[in-house]
Amino acid sequence: MTIVVGYIPSPEGEAALERAIVEASRNDAKLVVVNSSKGDQLVDDRLIDAKQFHELEARLSAAGINFWIERRSQGGRCG
Repeated sequence: MTIVVGYIPSPEGEAALERAIVEASRNDAKLVVVNSSKGDQLVDDRLIDAKQFHELEARLSAAGINFWIERRSQGGRCG
């Protein structure tokens, strides 16, 4: 089983991530953390930087779960 959680560095994102970590541990599941942005701003606090990425990686490793972190800025236009 795989658990997917959307994550942004906010109280809501932290709550979702904590719950996803608990569920991944409980179910011996892989956790996929998706951090994305529309890419419509020069500075976007929703998209984690390299330091935050490594901190998140260390946190998930310490939790002892199998995980993947997907980080991307969407950018571009549909049309």
